[in-house]
Amino acid sequence: MSDIGPASPFFTGREDVLSELENYFSPQSSITQSYNGKIFVLYGMGGAGKTQTALKFIQTLQQRFTKCYLIVANSEESIKASFYDIAIKNGFSRSSGWKAGLRWIAKLEEEWIILYDNADDPNIDLGKFLPQTNHGNMIITSRNSTLRQLSVRSKELKDMIPDEGAQLLLKHAVKNRQPNLEEKVMAEHIAAKLHNFALALVHAVPIDDAITTTEY
Repeated sequence: MSDIGPASPFFTGREDVLSELENYFSPQSSITQSYNGKIFVLYGMGGAGKTQTALKFIQTLQQRFTKCYLIVANSEESIKASFYDIAIKNGFSRSSGWKAGLRWIAKLEEEWIILYDNADDPNIDLGKFLPQTNHGNMIITSRNSTLRQLSVRSKELKDMIPDEGAQLLLKHAVKNRQPNLEEKVMAEHIAAKLHNFALALVHAVPIDDAITTTEY
């Protein structure tokens, strides 16, 4: 069962981060946090690709997790609403509060994963919204690097490496065919101009527009 959608079909790269996530959440991993299960914090600038990277990881290993949940973590209200929805979907009455969903997850004996997405507000005490359990898996995406204190493992998502940046740009700009050499060269140039920043690359102009490398 999954309440988490797939990653973008244009997702590109981040193999090092995906590998680190897989190793950390592996059943063979000896790393754990006795009172909260396993937590991994992905932090970095907005638009760096934190959410898509987390979605790609969960999508790739979805068969391992019997339950996958998304918590919209940009405000306390959205967090509570997310847990309330979980409670309702699992048979609790509408008069039940959001804590019913949180407690229900904490009692699960199955292998589950939660994505706390966009936990950017430093005024939110995210710790009180984590299931109190010695098992389970959680990924937190945030612009707030101080959330690293909630986990023994974290990763800052920075600019993409040059090859990945150009590949992402080409996926968006050249569809239904293989890019030619000129387009590949232009993609590398444009990606470098945009510092291989994921959000900027996604919104870059199509390569097949009448834009020369010099004009861009």
